[in-house]
Amino acid sequence: MLLRAPNDLPTLRNYYSQITLIDDAVGNLVKRLQALWSRIPW
Repeated sequence: MLLRAPNDLPTLRNYYSQITLIDDAVGNLVKRLQALWSRIPW
């Protein structure tokens, strides 16, 4: 499926803002999981 972005500047800003929020949330989740993983006594 091909994503077609519109040429409307406010729409593009909104789209990239949402992508940034998702990227930040995934980064925080990965960081927390790594911290929890490192606490497991092997």
